[in-house]
Amino acid sequence: MKIDYHKENTHIENSYLLTTRKAIREEVETIIFVREAKRYHIRKFKTSYVNEWVGHNRLYKIGYKQDHTKDVDLEERLTPKEKIKGIFMDLIWLVIGGI
Repeated sequence: MKIDYHKENTHIENSYLLTTRKAIREEVETIIFVREAKRYHIRKFKTSYVNEWVGHNRLYKIGYKQDHTKDVDLEERLTPKEKIKGIFMDLIWLVIGGI
């Protein structure tokens, strides 16, 4: 897996290769550590990253837009408008990628 860090997001290529919630959670902890070291913004809750990643994996597994869902972009909410949009997106990822 290749991980690219940007101020607005973290892009993980071939994220579908990590299949367990535990492995994803561990990778997210590393991503948060690196983002903090780079002094990049991070979301308040680690679970929102995990749910988004798991949601992408589930969509990939059922064959939904595999060219897009094989990778994941963990986006950061920087502006007030993005934060409001993020609340709705987090709810969607909770439904798709939640427990």
